[in-house]
Order: sequence, then C-alpha cells, then structure tokens
Amino acid sequence: MERRDKYVGLKGVFAVAEDDIELFTDKFKPMNLVFNRAEKSIVIGKCMTMGDSKGTESDVILLYPTDEQSKFLFNSRNTTLAEITRNKLYVGITRARYLLGIVFKKKHKFSNNLIPIWENSIS
Repeated sequence: MERRDKYVGLKGVFAVAEDDIELFTDKFKPMNLVFNRAEKSIVIGKCMTMGDSKGTESDVILLYPTDEQSKFLFNSRNTTLAEITRNKLYVGITRARYLLGIVFKKKHKFSNNLIPIWENSIS
C-alpha cells in the first residue's frame, strides 16, 4: 500500500480535543509541533518546535497552538497575532502532507465551524 493510500477519505484539517490526543496519536503517529521547546513535555511521541520544523514535512501533523493562536484559530478572527507568532503558526500548519490535527482546549469556547472536529469514529 502506498503511503498516500492510508489517508484516502481522511485528508485535511481537523480540530482535535485534548481528550482525544492519545487516540489520534495512537492511530496516526503524527509529528507533534509546539510553539517553543518548553512545551515539548506535554506531547506524546516525536516533537519539534514550529520554527524548527521549517523546511520539513510529515504525512500527519498534530499542532499544539498557544492560547493566543487557539483564540485566533477557533474563536475570533478579530484576534491579532504578533508577527513571530503568526509566522510560526503558518509554518506549523503547512508541514502536513495529508492530515493536520490542531489541538483545542476545552477551556476555549470553540466557535469555528470551518474546522471540523476529529472523532475517532470518522477515520
């Protein structure tokens, strides 16, 4: 089976709830991307910072946005990101070949219906 065949029917961008990180990670073995090195301890498996990932790619990425990036992605398009924060988010989002999971925290109100929520049953 070719690598791209593994993701037929499940390509794109999904919001992944904190409670589903372990399921998503077990199923897809993603490269985990965090904003800075201090956050590496919160992930399961391979991990790099968004900045260090520039120039690389992976079939599946699980992105751990900062609170500020989460507000921008999931809550309000009126949120303005600092240039470095915006640039790192762009780099992180564009590393996935087939599947991008973006972790969202339950404490943030999820009001973006443009990013579907990943559920283990849909893959």
